[in-house]
Amino acid sequence: MDGEVDFDQIRNSFRKWSLSTEHNDPRREEVLGSSLVCIDSVWRRRKLLELKACRKSGFEFGDSHFFLRKWSQRSVVMSMKSLVLLFLPICLLLCQCVSNGIGYTRGGSDAGGEAYLTVEAHSGRVVSRYNAIATRPVGSLSQVATAVVAFDWSTATGQSLSQQAIVPPNALSIGGVNPMGLQAGDQIPLRDALYSMLMGSDSISAQTVAVFVGNQLQIQRGRRSGSVESTFVDEMNQLAGSLGMRRTRFVDAHGNGRSTSTAEDLARLSIYAMRHPGMAFYTEQKTRSIGYSRAGQSFSFRVSNTNNLVGQQGINGLKAGQTQLSGPCLIVSAERKPLVEKLADGQSRITPRRMIAVVLNSGQRDARALGLLQQGWAAYDQIQTQGAVAGTLPQDVLSVPSLR
Repeated sequence: MDGEVDFDQIRNSFRKWSLSTEHNDPRREEVLGSSLVCIDSVWRRRKLLELKACRKSGFEFGDSHFFLRKWSQRSVVMSMKSLVLLFLPICLLLCQCVSNGIGYTRGGSDAGGEAYLTVEAHSGRVVSRYNAIATRPVGSLSQVATAVVAFDWSTATGQSLSQQAIVPPNALSIGGVNPMGLQAGDQIPLRDALYSMLMGSDSISAQTVAVFVGNQLQIQRGRRSGSVESTFVDEMNQLAGSLGMRRTRFVDAHGNGRSTSTAEDLARLSIYAMRHPGMAFYTEQKTRSIGYSRAGQSFSFRVSNTNNLVGQQGINGLKAGQTQLSGPCLIVSAERKPLVEKLADGQSRITPRRMIAVVLNSGQRDARALGLLQQGWAAYDQIQTQGAVAGTLPQDVLSVPSLR
């Protein structure tokens, strides 16, 4: 047809244009989808016009084909060109808004890049998400689960975290971060190993904790089968299952392997982890003096927190991490003073407030996390005043059981 509008070509060209724009905000895919819906609406409008023109000219469908007079074709084409010229600038403007960081806090389809989720921990209310159920390598963020298993084991058994653990012979073979320069046979208190792991992403300390606790679990169960590390990793995966982390699989305690999870699953883990009274104390410090011993000689070391946002905007945790597979990742937990409300009977109702943001594979993880926290608190304030957040669905609530 002369002058015909090829809508498939328009859709493909528009997608190529959007994907070629130089901005990193993954939400453009969501707006792109909405824009393509506009174009598809135009296409449906075209069909309606064709049908009306056909009936007006006295033609009927036959053998799945129908014909229009030349003047009807040109009339429809000109109408469609007008509609395209109307909608296309709007679509381009929407994409430009996304590239400038305007609006659109809810997520879209998995583009294989950044993923995030923000949730108020006590209510479980999710206030923003993007690719939140897309599986990602999570690197040393898996060390949060390592710490939780160690804390729960200590609480359940009454075992002290001050007891000495021995760096296992295979620890150095796993690679990863070793800020203290630990060697096989060194002794380190479990508590200090946890500090170095949670603050400094220490892979060797994580392996040391896993081997020590895994060995204790085998002894307590009277079952000495399989490696002690596998026993510990099984506990990590059982924890994940109990918390409803259905898309998570841990393969090691240190995070250098191919452990995978999602932003939503890690939000569940983070909510549970921050309920532990000691977790914030481990993760809110910017630096910490710890120690270890080698061949009877004691050494001290000051570990620095790789979470650069600690201390800002009430942030008291939780964990930063980055590997070649995972890209830059970050979990932040921020608290505000509890809300105190006087009730009619004279009693007071206290509502604690904690916002958690999980950011995966983000080249600007710190800026993204701060932005998500700001959006999260604004949405939370709206919940308190109006009872809902615009665009928030009832199913956007994470229910995390208490296992202790």
